[in-house]
Amino acid sequence: MFYGWWLVLVGLITQGLGAGGVVYAYSVLVLPLEREFQTTRMAMMWGVTCSSLVSGLVSPWLGSLADRRPMRGMMAAGVLLIATAFTVLSFTTAVWQVALCYALFMSFAQVLLGPLTAATLITRWFSRRRGLALGLAAVGTGVGGMVVPPVLQSLIAAYEWRDACRWFALIVLAVALPPTLFVVSSPAEKGLRPDGEPGPPVPVSAMAHGVAHLTTADILRRFDFWAIGLAVGIVFADTGMLLSNMMPYATGQGLAASEAVGLISTVAVAAVLGKLLFGAVADRVDLRLGLAAGMAVVCLALALFRGGGSAGVLRAASFALGLASGGILPLWGAMLGTAFGTEVFGRVMGLMSLVITAPVLLSPLLAGRVFDVTGAYHRVFEIFFVGTLLATAPLLRLPAMRRSE
Repeated sequence: MFYGWWLVLVGLITQGLGAGGVVYAYSVLVLPLEREFQTTRMAMMWGVTCSSLVSGLVSPWLGSLADRRPMRGMMAAGVLLIATAFTVLSFTTAVWQVALCYALFMSFAQVLLGPLTAATLITRWFSRRRGLALGLAAVGTGVGGMVVPPVLQSLIAAYEWRDACRWFALIVLAVALPPTLFVVSSPAEKGLRPDGEPGPPVPVSAMAHGVAHLTTADILRRFDFWAIGLAVGIVFADTGMLLSNMMPYATGQGLAASEAVGLISTVAVAAVLGKLLFGAVADRVDLRLGLAAGMAVVCLALALFRGGGSAGVLRAASFALGLASGGILPLWGAMLGTAFGTEVFGRVMGLMSLVITAPVLLSPLLAGRVFDVTGAYHRVFEIFFVGTLLATAPLLRLPAMRRSE
């Protein structure tokens, strides 16, 4: 079997750990930590907020390193950092220390175990089947969201949260560190070509499509950088806004709490399907149109949420949201690989991650403010619907982007 497929599996594991251990696990820790430190729910939210903010700020630097440093070391460092984070977390004595732990350790782990490193690695190893490979690896984020919280919750129930964090750190090292030791940064290092095609090995620089010498300023001046970043950023902002407001909106529509939680699960399951579907399609269609189609599905979800009214409609809206938001990840990586090549891929994704951080962080706040003023979510969905439509327009100005090119 082509060695690149083993690296897809490594990418699935690391992205599952990054998303599951940093993002999804936080909700499991909130209540135990809140009781321990006798603090407010808002104060508890500073942990994940600090992690997201610092992750965005360090992404350009780490992305640049990913283009120059061995991927094995960077991904292994991510595993060590998340294990360290859970160990340090178990010794915290105040809520501000929790936020500091997430800012100093979880933030870096989230980037090093996220799409930036996994997509950079897989983009080098695949060309013709890049979309499928990226989609399969991206499934890890959904798997992590489904597996990590129950495991951590079981540990907390069996011991208590401090010991649970220490046990989880050991599990992380045992499960995720060994696979990273088999990472090879490019197929040329093993005398191979992308996709396992026959012929002499192709060095990374030869796969860069003439953009290997792009500076940061050159990247920031390119229209396609901002068009793609705007499109991906608004989809992530839509998703963040909807997930953070799902419970209050759904219960306000008359759903029981158990039904409202089920909507979030529907999003997670649909996201896994979206990564597989859009990842496979990405190898066969114009990537611009694929991303635009995903954004159209997000608009459909927003329209269904705007209509509301019944559990069936909200489940359909949640499924559409998950399908589209999950499918964006492989499309994003495939587009950057096609537009910018492989040698500066990490730097481009890192810079774009910083650009995307702003709308993602601001979208829940905007939604909350609009709800406070209007007393309902209808206007919120309308604003994000229009914003998503407007963000689609610049994509259509880009030249055709097909993997066969």
